[in-house]
Amino acid sequence: KYDKNKKEYDLETKDLDTKYNDIKSQREKLKENLDDSLLNKYQTVKSKHTDVMAEIDQDRCGGCNMTLASLVIQNVKDKAGVIECENCGRILYPGESISAS
Repeated sequence: KYDKNKKEYDLETKDLDTKYNDIKSQREKLKENLDDSLLNKYQTVKSKHTDVMAEIDQDRCGGCNMTLASLVIQNVKDKAGVIECENCGRILYPGESISAS
């Protein structure tokens, strides 16, 4: 029974490794098309926080829960580039409460 389970485990592990490597190579190809400054911003935030992006919910950053300035919220609504929270640095995106208004 052990040998059977070991073979199944090895096959599943091999399959997962193949899928992981495929996704990793796709990610590397996509990174080539990104602006270097945006990629650097992402990596900087990622080094400090698990979640790089934060949803705006009721005028607050979903990452640090700090109230955002109305101009920041308006810039996110207007899609005026990559807007980040002034407190935690996460990249902001509109939540349902912002999108609906």
